[in-house]
Amino acid sequence: MRRNLLKKGQLEIGITMMVLLVFFILLIVALVVYFQFTYTTIKESRQEILDEKFSTLVNSLTSAPEIKCSVRGIERECLDAKKLIAFREVLTNNGNIKDKYLDEFGILGLEVEVVYPTVTPRECDVTSIDCNKFTLMGYTGDGLRYATPVSIYYPSDNIYRIGKLIIIGEVE
Repeated sequence: MRRNLLKKGQLEIGITMMVLLVFFILLIVALVVYFQFTYTTIKESRQEILDEKFSTLVNSLTSAPEIKCSVRGIERECLDAKKLIAFREVLTNNGNIKDKYLDEFGILGLEVEVVYPTVTPRECDVTSIDCNKFTLMGYTGDGLRYATPVSIYYPSDNIYRIGKLIIIGEVE
């Protein structure tokens, strides 16, 4: 009789261990699925927040009087090529202003690139409009690039060109 009780006790312990093993396996699988779902949701939220941040930056930068084109005090929805060149010179020659802009907007780099019509691939300056790039704040490292189309106005020649405003931002 004692032998039967011992076997029955061992059987009960074995069954309990199997149930606990199955329970822990199910718990681990459930946790893995839950954390994968949470991670995916966080990545999607992060992307939405970054899109919102850069959209706000684009609106702020394109409406900044330092680079926005205007004729006789009437503002237009474009960027002024001469103001872009002058603004780059100010940022290059005065580190305090550049730091202020970097802190204010939280960006690493800012460029305007001419897309149409196709012109000589070189940096724009005050002497020529046959160029394709205005580098306002250069940055060569890694960062998230966000681009949006803009109209670029050349006041000396009274012409418009199509370009893209490229913002290089930190990913936090």
